[in-house]
Amino acid sequence: MMKGLSMNKKLKSRVNTLYVYERLRECLESEDIEYAVSRVFDDLAYHFYADTGVKAGAAVKKVAT
Repeated sequence: MMKGLSMNKKLKSRVNTLYVYERLRECLESEDIEYAVSRVFDDLAYHFYADTGVKAGAAVKKVAT
């Protein structure tokens, strides 16, 4: 987690650690790492919203302030 950020206790989202590990490995093996990482962020944001009903970007901004 980024320094100074802590997860709001009301916002709970589950992530399959092995899935993230595999996706990050794919990013490192990709010829276009920036695009591959962007797709992982999109996927994680999608699942966070599905789990919480809150957009991930808004949650990060709210926690950071």
